[in-house]
Amino acid sequence: MDEVSIDSEKNGLKDSVDYIPYFLNSDRKSDNQSIRLLNFSFCTKNFDFLLEKKKNKITGRKAKNSKEKGLHNKYTSDNMIKKCKTVILRILGNLINKKIKNIFHSNQKRLLKMNQKQIINTHVNYNKLFLYKKLKDIFSENVSSKCKRYPNDYNRRLINELLNQKDKNKKIFFSDLLNLTFLDCVEHFSGLKQIYCLQDLENIDDVCKSLGDDVNYQESFRCYIENFQTIIEKKKPRGKSKSKILINN
Repeated sequence: MDEVSIDSEKNGLKDSVDYIPYFLNSDRKSDNQSIRLLNFSFCTKNFDFLLEKKKNKITGRKAKNSKEKGLHNKYTSDNMIKKCKTVILRILGNLINKKIKNIFHSNQKRLLKMNQKQIINTHVNYNKLFLYKKLKDIFSENVSSKCKRYPNDYNRRLINELLNQKDKNKKIFFSDLLNLTFLDCVEHFSGLKQIYCLQDLENIDDVCKSLGDDVNYQESFRCYIENFQTIIEKKKPRGKSKSKILINN
């Protein structure tokens, strides 16, 4: 694979820790291998460099009349991480409901849409812990406020029912599935490992195609998925602002 060059002006973006460089040369017709915008070694090689660049970044909200182009868009690291979490939880929810339907031969039991707290939380330490959070705990979160006909703990009750089935085979299957961690599922989805009870999970190629016609965005998503653990664990929590420190002291 050719070395990827970083040209902030050409790509309309500035170097920042929020942008792991994964730009595709639009003039080059690439095969499946060279179209990769980021691989594991490139990610780990450049992340420390970008962290250093972050120290010199001027922070604060841009003035309304400022001509400076903002950095925050769908390619920003926090947005890409939220997108990965959104997609993984969506396809996992679909899989669990499919298994429930097939095993119980009924449409009555199904996980409902959860609130978005787990997805929108961008705190570094939270996401590091979220990697190892089990599906039974993730999907026990309160249901969305849009599900007004159901109690907040509807999903939690259903998860408990699945884990306490009298039928031994059903109990074993749902125990194996729901005790997987989020990281287990990401690694299966990326192809890094194969997990039997996730064999019917949507594959990454189909999911990337469903993201739209923007090839750069598709491949950026793929690369975040393939390097998700490294990206999360390389991030460092932001220090307290001076104002907060003064208040606390």
